[in-house]
This record gives sequence, structure tokens and C-alpha cells, in this order.
Amino acid sequence: MQDWIRGDIQPHELTKYDQKNRSYNEHHKQLIYAIEHLGAPEAYIQSIANDRHSKRPWRDLGAVALSKLRMTITARVAAAHKKGQPIT
Repeated sequence: MQDWIRGDIQPHELTKYDQKNRSYNEHHKQLIYAIEHLGAPEAYIQSIANDRHSKRPWRDLGAVALSKLRMTITARVAAAHKKGQPIT
């Protein structure tokens, strides 16, 4: 790091692997953020993840499973709002 600060090392482009890994991590974080802000309680989200995906913490799921979880939570929140019931 000190060499880079002094200017001895020039910044370089990311490798294809690093680009894909960064993109995946950003997408993963975006999905987690979207699920957290849907308005469902944490326990409710975890119970759906337990039923549909696995018994591990829902934030540790992969991007595909998180996408499916987001769609499920979105549909259930919309249905609850339509019926005028709180989400529990």
C-alpha cells in the first residue's frame, strides 16, 4: 500500500474474475437491501427462507435464491396490504 501511495505502483484494471466477483457481490447486496425494505419482519423473512430454501440465515443465500425470496416476499406483502392485514 505504501508503494502505491508513493506512486511506485500504478493502478491496474481488474481481471475478468475480479469484475464478475465484484458485480455478483454488488447484486447480492442490492437484493438484501431490497428484501430488508419490503416491510416484512425479520422473523417472517427467515421463516419463508426456511420453508423454501434452507435452514441457514437468509442473508447467506445465493443471488438466485435471494431473487426468488424477494419475489415471494413482495407478493405476500402486496397480498397482505390488499386484504388490509398486518404482516406477521
